[in-house]
Amino acid sequence: MSWEVLTMRSAKSFFNGAIARSDLRRYWPVLFLYVGLWLLFLPIPVWNRAAERNPALVNLTELCADTYATAVVLALIFGGIMATAVFSYLMQTRSVGAMHALPQRRGTLFWTHFLTGWAMLAAGNLLVLAVTALTALLGGLALTPALLTWFVVATLLDLIFLALGTLCAMVTGWLLAVPVLYAAVNCLAVALTWLGQQLAELLLDGFTMPDVQPVITRWLTPVYQLICDLGQSGPKYSPFLTGKLPENYIQNADCVSGLTPQGWRTLLIFTAVALVLTVLSRLLYGRRKSELSGDAAAFSWMRPVFRLGVGLVGGLPLGMLLYVLVSVGRSGDFSPARLCVCMAVMGIVCYLAAAMLVGKTLRVLPKRLPGAAVTALVLVLLCVALRADVFGYAVRTPQAEDVVRARVYCLDTSFTLEDPQSLETLVKAQAELAENRAADVNYRRTFEVHYVLKDGTSMARCYRLAMTEPVKAALEQVARLEEVQTDVMFNGNVPPSGWQPTGGRLWLNAAGESRELTAEDEAAIALANTVPHLIVAVNKSDLPRALDVGALADRFDNVLSVSAATGAGLDTLTDAIAAQFPAGESTGGALLTNARQADAANRALSAVAEARGALRIGMTPDVVLTDCEAALAALGELNGKQVRDDLVDTIFSRFCVGK
Repeated sequence: MSWEVLTMRSAKSFFNGAIARSDLRRYWPVLFLYVGLWLLFLPIPVWNRAAERNPALVNLTELCADTYATAVVLALIFGGIMATAVFSYLMQTRSVGAMHALPQRRGTLFWTHFLTGWAMLAAGNLLVLAVTALTALLGGLALTPALLTWFVVATLLDLIFLALGTLCAMVTGWLLAVPVLYAAVNCLAVALTWLGQQLAELLLDGFTMPDVQPVITRWLTPVYQLICDLGQSGPKYSPFLTGKLPENYIQNADCVSGLTPQGWRTLLIFTAVALVLTVLSRLLYGRRKSELSGDAAAFSWMRPVFRLGVGLVGGLPLGMLLYVLVSVGRSGDFSPARLCVCMAVMGIVCYLAAAMLVGKTLRVLPKRLPGAAVTALVLVLLCVALRADVFGYAVRTPQAEDVVRARVYCLDTSFTLEDPQSLETLVKAQAELAENRAADVNYRRTFEVHYVLKDGTSMARCYRLAMTEPVKAALEQVARLEEVQTDVMFNGNVPPSGWQPTGGRLWLNAAGESRELTAEDEAAIALANTVPHLIVAVNKSDLPRALDVGALADRFDNVLSVSAATGAGLDTLTDAIAAQFPAGESTGGALLTNARQADAANRALSAVAEARGALRIGMTPDVVLTDCEAALAALGELNGKQVRDDLVDTIFSRFCVGK
């Protein structure tokens, strides 16, 4: 008698419809919420815009392009949720055992769950597309290719973040660990960059926070880079941060497809990365052991990586926090040695905590001591390398021909340089300041420069200044630049016609300190030469002076020395003022006779300055017009052509009218 054991053969298809329908029945609420949110962000605004304005003036391409940043955020959220949902069975021993007992290959199971999750999100996008098209037609709007572009963008974004979420689900056996790991992966590059910058500010000479995130940080943070390039936001597209918009700048709404070439490039790059991550997830799925469900790490090789990663990433912020706590109340300078000890201690603590989490036991000593020691050593070496500046960060300068513009903050002054010769002088001065920078952190005077380079990157340095002769010479080279004097004297505005700088000397602000003429003083002198009545009063006659009063006397007729502290010379000053304005003589022009009129004149001047500033940075005419109207309204308060309500109330409160 023979026995034959019959087994169920494994299907060879890469997709199983029954499993897909099961996922759809279980996770349709995710799809329902996804579609509901998209209806709020696209079809409803289209309908409202068409109802509020002439349909011929509504740009459907612009409306679709305005939702790209929203599409990134929704894809980030629902891509992670969908990945966690369709692969949640991997986190429970009974569920994974039942699923893997089905007569299906691992590949079939993986692709069925993954494609079902993506198809559900894509179907939601298709439904939103149909509703938006119907809404546009009912509102009298013409359909554009941008609507189809929106569908492609939203669907590819869903694929990108679904692939990232799937990879996170493959490497852990805890259900709650999947969203935590997913969030960590999306923020890891930004977090590490910020932590490194905080540490560098403490240890690295010449370091200052850059204007923008490094390129590698942006590309390792998909949500950040996608929002910047698809939604056209961030420093690259802000004239307030870069001084002007990028060359050949075009908006999404200007393109027939509704998305710029840069946006398509970024989207396709991340889509290609998503496909690679999906294949990697499939390989991990095939090698994942069912019995490891419930473990923090689904693969044995991940455990040392997890322990070391938690030790380093946790040791950085907690070490700096511990340093702050142990330094409270202590007098003295910054202590790099104390910081190294704090970093090492917290690195060891975080490493051992990760070992307990992975091993599911508190008994990790002495087995994990070598790994903890390695973690502490890496953190200490990082601190030492930054303190010693082994890579020459502080003395590194850009090539002058590679610089587009530079913003300088020196002492109490800031200015912008764009002229190539000025930039070359600045780069040379920076090199001199770097070589002669003050090592003592107690020096509070600083020289900070931020470069914008032609390749779109930025570079920033900050040096503490000890006012030695080489430092003064380098700073004076910069102070004598025409761009610097113009910017400082006229606050970035256009100087008067025919004005030319006459040179200047660097100044230091210190209480009770006499000093030479400053660039600000030179600005006042240049302006003073244009007025009909002028008295030059030089204060602090009771103190030794570095100022040459005789040089002022050669340039002005009435130069008086006074002392506000002792009162010396004040009577002479009073007589000089009386002589300039004899009683009974009219000075001509209009006089402001009360605080209200002075306030109106000041507001008008401020509004004009804002309008000129808006023109300089390329703002739209309607923004400039708003400032101009504010200036006219303020002037109207002086001649009575426009009276504010609060002024009317003031008039009626002071005078009895109609009695």
